[in-house]
Amino acid sequence: ERLASMRVDPGRYGIMMGLGNDIYVKSGFFVSPRLMIAVPILKPASGTELGFWGDLTLAIGHSF
Repeated sequence: ERLASMRVDPGRYGIMMGLGNDIYVKSGFFVSPRLMIAVPILKPASGTELGFWGDLTLAIGHSF
């Protein structure tokens, strides 16, 4: 049994928009920042309690 605070909100899986860029260097190093914002367009249909929320991701690596 899940606690009330652990239930999955249907709005967690929805429409997101944002910006991202992949920056590669000749040596193989790369950086990929992403800034995404959830847009609650489907809020009335899905019954979600979530409004706008953001997600910031940064991937750093080296390709061989």
